[in-house]
Amino acid sequence: MHGAEKQSVNPEETELLTNLLMKKRTIFIVLAALCLYFSGSAQDKTLTKGLRPGDRLPPSAKLNTYAGQILILDFWATWCAPCRTMIPKTDSLNKAFTGKASIIPVTYEAKAIAEPVLRQVRKAALGNAHEIFSDTLLRQLFPHRYLPHYVWIDGQGTVRAITEMSEINTASIEKAVGSGIFPKRQKSDLSIAYDPAKPLFAEGNGGGASELQYRSVFSGYVPGLKAGLRISPFDKESGQRFTVTNVPFWWLLNLAYGEKGRWFGQSRMINLSRDSSRMISPLSGQDYLNWLAAGSGYCYELQLPASLAKQAYPILQNDIARLFPQYRISVENRPVRCLALVRTVNADSLLVSKSDAYRFQLGPFACTLRKASLATLVSRLERQFMQNSRYPLIDLTGFNGRVDLDLKAKMSDVADVNRALSAYGLKLEERMATTEMLVIADKPNYQP
Repeated sequence: MHGAEKQSVNPEETELLTNLLMKKRTIFIVLAALCLYFSGSAQDKTLTKGLRPGDRLPPSAKLNTYAGQILILDFWATWCAPCRTMIPKTDSLNKAFTGKASIIPVTYEAKAIAEPVLRQVRKAALGNAHEIFSDTLLRQLFPHRYLPHYVWIDGQGTVRAITEMSEINTASIEKAVGSGIFPKRQKSDLSIAYDPAKPLFAEGNGGGASELQYRSVFSGYVPGLKAGLRISPFDKESGQRFTVTNVPFWWLLNLAYGEKGRWFGQSRMINLSRDSSRMISPLSGQDYLNWLAAGSGYCYELQLPASLAKQAYPILQNDIARLFPQYRISVENRPVRCLALVRTVNADSLLVSKSDAYRFQLGPFACTLRKASLATLVSRLERQFMQNSRYPLIDLTGFNGRVDLDLKAKMSDVADVNRALSAYGLKLEERMATTEMLVIADKPNYQP
């Protein structure tokens, strides 16, 4: 999920809640299915129209090197899982269409950040591969909100198509190269002007409504409105604002029950409702957006004055209960099968921190902890790289001190993470344990 400002709190708490819920900073968290596609760059402003199919590429783009061949701009980012998955495929396509078509990775991220990830995910190095780092120009020419994002340009510099990753294949490129036939299925990045720093619908922001000291607004899916969850900083004058836009039902629940940074991923849900297929979907991309638009997506905002901010979560929960009276929602400690971090040896010397300052860095292929807790590691893995785990992640080490760890592993692969953890006498293994779960059930005998 992406886009969090830092806060003057305990540094470990800041790290733990980044991309999750935080009471005192504005947070933007994208839907799990859309985080594969959502642009996490700093361009959270209203998108301009940009170049569209039929427009000519301006000289300022400085892509003359590829004149005479098909050029595909591959906008990607290191945090985007499908982007990383596509890199070996686009490398193979580049090799297959050498001199006829080129797929160029373009990212707003700096070379020092993006290049190591490229090296990790590439199955074969391409000596003549061209990458564009720290991009600002091309994303202005081709503004987008969701990743991956592909722009097809013909040999004369004319934009011919803007697509999702499903169109990046041998057959589509062969048609473009051989017959000048480009993909017809275009990616639509519709955008409504919306500034997360302002109240939803105020002064036309994301729609239209009046600015109020207290308000609770609710709607279904709004096409073009950015999907996400935000909690504004508390302000003694303006109070606090809690917002979700174009999210499924379980994200509403995470807003309402997210006090103290709690986050209930799918592995922490016990869904007993007959409507469960309307709450969570395995779809992605345009199919996921269509599912939201068909009645499974919601927008909600609660604006509270400062005097009521301490009652925010009970108010949120009461609102959800009123809006969805057919369900019984509860947070319960339940015995379930978990993926537990355990100690394989009781040697504190393997774990005790010798560092002076806190540090926590977690990426797709590495993790560095200095003076951090094991609970922080478990929470971040569960929320970021192991969010698709069947089981909740918990800490059963019994070690409450601060640790120094250096892990080189694919952070979404339990076996690979365990290989790295073994040096510290640690392991992730399946265990039955009691942990906090979000329980959704239908109310018996409910009559609408």
